[in-house]
Amino acid sequence: MPILWRYLSSRYIKSLLLTIFTFVVVLITLRMEEIAHFATLGPELELVLKFALYQIPYVLPIAIPVSSLIAALLLSQNLSETHELTAIRSFGLSIRNCMTPILVIALFVSLLNFWIVSELATTCHLKCTKLKAEVRQVNPLLLASHKHLMRIKGLYFDALGSSKLGESAEDAIFAYPEKKSGRIALLVAKKLSLDEDSFHGVDVTLIGSISSKNGKDLDSLFVENIGDYSLPLQDFSLLMENKTWSVSLDYLKMPLLLIKKEQEEQILRELQEAEEVSQAKAKERDIGRIEMEIMRRISVGIAPFTFTMLGLAFGIRIGRGGSIKNLIYIVCLAALFLICYFTAKGSDHKAATAIALYTLPHGVIVLLSLIRIHKLEGGTV
Repeated sequence: MPILWRYLSSRYIKSLLLTIFTFVVVLITLRMEEIAHFATLGPELELVLKFALYQIPYVLPIAIPVSSLIAALLLSQNLSETHELTAIRSFGLSIRNCMTPILVIALFVSLLNFWIVSELATTCHLKCTKLKAEVRQVNPLLLASHKHLMRIKGLYFDALGSSKLGESAEDAIFAYPEKKSGRIALLVAKKLSLDEDSFHGVDVTLIGSISSKNGKDLDSLFVENIGDYSLPLQDFSLLMENKTWSVSLDYLKMPLLLIKKEQEEQILRELQEAEEVSQAKAKERDIGRIEMEIMRRISVGIAPFTFTMLGLAFGIRIGRGGSIKNLIYIVCLAALFLICYFTAKGSDHKAATAIALYTLPHGVIVLLSLIRIHKLEGGTV
């Protein structure tokens, strides 16, 4: 039995690795537009290559299940065509015994795929976002030489005293739009300077507005005088893009996702006790999105095992009889999984429907595969 396990496992793994490599190369081309867009921002070649490598975990969770299906299909087809399966069964081993080592390997591949989609892909997603933010960082002291950029972003910058392009400016005036109030904020400084990652100011006066809460159009102004002002360059870049950092579910690893779910449930209970109906409903939708994300990762994680069982169960008949009917079954069931997956991924506000779509294809594929294996054992097909 160990010899049989090593023989079947080695053939399955070789086909699996080769197919995964092929699919990664093919699928990475689908993300070339995003890679090319990143390259146009002017980063160094090292950063472009790093950004391209970060794209691999995006395609692996889909490439691995499809590769598992193809590897299992090729293996079962080859065993049937060369009559190796007949020889193995002549020793008293059942088809289930032949499939067991492959399914055990597929189980470990599923665990690996779950780790990739839940841990590695989230980390790479966050690093991609950080890389984009770093490349898009705007040097505030170079704004004076980029009149077109200032016009597009609605900014104003001028240095009334002496200045050194990109390094320092004296008696500087800087005006920018505020995101919350929609008004213009004014920053006046005796001196502005820039180091590697921080934006510094001396004798800074900041004038802004606070939105009125009484429904009137009049706003309250605030004036703040600061002797020494410092701001991270990355935060300044986000200000220029009128953006703020937000924690997306795609950035969270599974432990953090579970912790966030517990926190949201605690807040929901407090809102229900306070009878805040509208806020409680909004919080329920947030919890639903978290549950959908968890189920999505689980669904993608177990897909290699499900697809391997599909390829083994329906691949034997294809090699033995040359019938195309079973190949149609495989294509339809694999398409069912992909259609349900992408449909569920787009169902942002229907948690129950999305969870059902993530789980239903696995149940259907496993059930039909078990029925197929039982018929093969009984010789009825």
